[in-house]
Amino acid sequence: MGKNNSLGVDKQGIVLTMGKKDIWGYGAGVSSIAVITNLIAQLAFFYTDKIGLAASLAGSALLISKIADAFTDLVMGHIVDKTNTKYGKARPWLLWMAVPVFLAVAILLCMPASLSESAKFIYAIVSNVIASAVVSTAISVPYACLLNFRTDSQLERTKMNVSRTIVNYMFGMFFSVAFIPITNVLGGTQYAWIMLGLAMAGIGALLLLVCFFSAKEIRTETESIKAEHQKASFIEDLKSLFGNRYWVIMALAQLAANVTYALAGATAVYYAKWIFGDESLVGVMGAIGFIPAILGFICVSPLVKRFGPTKVVIGGLALGIIGSIGKILFPYSFLAVCIFGGLVSLSTMPFMMVGMVLVSNVADFEEWRSGKKIVGLVNSASSFGAKVGAGVGAGLIGWVLSMGGYIGSAQTQTQSALYSILAISTWIPALLIAVLFILILMFNMDKKYPHFRSELAKRRQAQSEA
Repeated sequence: MGKNNSLGVDKQGIVLTMGKKDIWGYGAGVSSIAVITNLIAQLAFFYTDKIGLAASLAGSALLISKIADAFTDLVMGHIVDKTNTKYGKARPWLLWMAVPVFLAVAILLCMPASLSESAKFIYAIVSNVIASAVVSTAISVPYACLLNFRTDSQLERTKMNVSRTIVNYMFGMFFSVAFIPITNVLGGTQYAWIMLGLAMAGIGALLLLVCFFSAKEIRTETESIKAEHQKASFIEDLKSLFGNRYWVIMALAQLAANVTYALAGATAVYYAKWIFGDESLVGVMGAIGFIPAILGFICVSPLVKRFGPTKVVIGGLALGIIGSIGKILFPYSFLAVCIFGGLVSLSTMPFMMVGMVLVSNVADFEEWRSGKKIVGLVNSASSFGAKVGAGVGAGLIGWVLSMGGYIGSAQTQTQSALYSILAISTWIPALLIAVLFILILMFNMDKKYPHFRSELAKRRQAQSEA
C-alpha cells in the first residue's frame, strides 16, 4: 500500500490506491461473464439450427432460465455478505468460479443431438440455469461488490467500471460480429461451436484469475462486526433496503435503463427493414452507433472527475431526450434517425459506465444510514432489476408488435404494424429515457456523499481500533 500513496487523493480527499494495472485487472474479470452472457444470446439459433430443437421450445427454455437467473441474484448477494475468507468477501468467488466457467460453457454446448425433443428441452433449461443462474451469478454479484471492497474513491470506482464496460463491449462485439462467421469457417457444426465456445471460455477463466490477483480487497472487518452480520436474516436486510430511498431509485433506474438497452439492441433490424425498406441498412446504423460508444469511453471518466457521476448521467440523459424528440419528429429520415439516434446512444453511455458506481455509493450510504454492511444484497438487488428489465424489454418487443398486427413473413405491413415498430423504436424508448432522467434527478447523493463518507470513515476507524 505504501507505494500507492503517491497516487494522491481524489476531489473529495479520499486516498487513491489503484494504478492502471489494478484498474484494467479489474476490468478483465468481466470477460467470464461476457462469454456466458453473449453465448446464451446466440443459443436460440444454436438450438434451432444446430441441435434441431423447436423454436417455441428454445424460446421457452431461455425464458424459464432467465426468471431463475433474476431471483438467484438476491440469494447470491446475501451469500456474499455472509462470506468471510482470508481473501475477503467478494474476491474469493472469482477464484472459485474460474473452472466452473469452462464447465458451464461445455455443458451449454454439448447437448446430445440424439436426445428426444422433450429431453432436449429439459437439457436446455438445466444447462442454462447452471450457466447463467448459478455460475454467472456467482461471478457477477461478487464482481460488482469489488467496487466497494477495493476502493472508497468515486473516481477510482468510475475508472474500474469504465474498464469493465470497455472489456465487456469488446467481447460483445466479438460475439455479435465474428462468432458465427468463425464457426462457419470451422464447418458450421455443433463441434465447431463447442471448440470456439470452449476457447472463449478458457480466455474468460484466465482473465477471471487475472482479476482475482489484481483486485485485492482493502477493507477488513473486526470479529465483532462479522458476528453481527452473521446474525442478520435475509428478510431483515431486504426490509432495511426498502427503507433506503436511494436503493429504490437505483433499482427502478436499472429496470428502466435495461428495458431501453434491450429495445435498442433488438429493434434496429425492424426499423431498417420496414421503415427504411432496406434490411442491410442495419449494419450501417450499427456502425454509426459505434461512434457514440467510443466517445463515451473517452469522455465519461474526465467528466466524472470534474462534475461527479450523477451530474454526468443527468447531462447525458438530457441529450437523450433531445435525441428522442428528434427521432419522433423525423422518423422517416435516415440521416435524422442516425444523428438523433447517435445522441440517444451517447446519452445512455454515462449511466452504463457509472451505474455500478452509483450502486456502490448506495451500499456505503446504507452502511452509514442503518449500520448494515450489506454490499452484496445492494448490488444483487440492482442486478435483479437489470435482469428483469432485460427480460421485460425482450418481451415488450413481441407484445407491442403483436398488438400492431405485425407478421414477419408478410411482404408488406399494415399501418398499425408500422406504428408498432415506431413505438418500440422511438416512442417507448423516449418515455423510458424521460423516466430515467427524473429518477436520476431524485438521486441527489453527490452533495451528501462527502459528509456521510467522512462520518463512515471515522466510524470504521473506531471499529477497527476497538
